[in-house]
Amino acid sequence: MVYKTVEVLGTVPEIGIELDREKETGMEIQIRYYSQTGNTRKLAEAIAQTIHISAETIEKPIKEKTDLLFLGGAMYAFGLDPKLKAYIKNLDKDKVKKAAVFCDSALMRSVGNKIVKLLKEKDIPVCNDIFYCKGQYKGTAKGHPDKNDMENVKEFAASMIKNM
Repeated sequence: MVYKTVEVLGTVPEIGIELDREKETGMEIQIRYYSQTGNTRKLAEAIAQTIHISAETIEKPIKEKTDLLFLGGAMYAFGLDPKLKAYIKNLDKDKVKKAAVFCDSALMRSVGNKIVKLLKEKDIPVCNDIFYCKGQYKGTAKGHPDKNDMENVKEFAASMIKNM
């Protein structure tokens, strides 16, 4: 789903950030994510809730020109999942004006940088900030993403839109 206007947004009540309606009117925003454990899905859904659009898995291609693509993933066996790598490699740079990266991992913070590197190799501009939080895997990072992580990802989303 492409978000055609942000007129209905105003202030994001949960985090108290007021978005500039004139600046965002007509912006097309999409959310795509890859999640094996459900952690990245939770983050994607929090972003979707904040900006009132649907979060979709990477199985749904980007067909429309998109002003801002929120793209999420996690670290699996010390690297990005091959499906996420393939998705990024198949993105059409003419359809994605800019990307905002969100990610989680039980141990390694470098996951965001790996996603950014692949996007830049496709000549897709990337927002300077990357959202990262711990993600539970087996006994590691138990309970994450937690309530605080969810509030932080909502703030991240609002900030990325406001700064477009």
